Amino acid sequence: MTDVYEKLAQHLDNLPSGYPRTESGVEMRILKRLFSPQEADIATKLTMLPEPVSGIAQRIERDKTKLADILAEVEAEACIGCEACVDRRQMDAITVDGVAEIELDCCIGYGLCVTDCPTEAMQLKQKAEKDHHIPPKNVFETYLNMAQERGLL
Repeated sequence: MTDVYEKLAQHLDNLPSGYPRTESGVEMRILKRLFSPQEADIATKLTMLPEPVSGIAQRIERDKTKLADILAEVEAEACIGCEACVDRRQMDAITVDGVAEIELDCCIGYGLCVTDCPTEAMQLKQKAEKDHHIPPKNVFETYLNMAQERGLL
C-alpha cells in the first residue's frame, strides 16, 4: 500500500506547477509537516478547478463539516517566542509577547506559520463546528450575501 504522503506528492507533481522530488527528500518532510494523514488523503482528491466544500464532500463521500475550516494553534509550552511564525503569517493573525498568540477571528488556516516553527509549537487544528464557514454555492449567492451585509437588501 502506498503511503498517503507519496500519493499526495504524486498528485501535486501531476499539476501544472509540479512538485519535483529532491535528493534530500525535503518535499516529503514538508508535506508531513503541513498535512495530517487525513488532510493529505483529502488533498489527493482535489482538482485544479475551484469547488465548494459541499461539492468536494459529496464527491468523496465525506461529511462537509469535517472538511472545512482549520486554524492555527500554539502549544505554549513548546513555543520559544522566536517570531518565525510572525514573519510568515497571513492576515496579521499572530503576535508574540513571550509566546505566540493567534487572533482566531483573523486566522484563515493557511499554514505558513506552521512550516517555519522550529519547535513545532504551531499546528493546524479543526475549528469548532459552530465556527465553520460554509462558502456560497455560486457567484449569485456571493453577491446576494455581500448586498445583505452592506444593507442594500
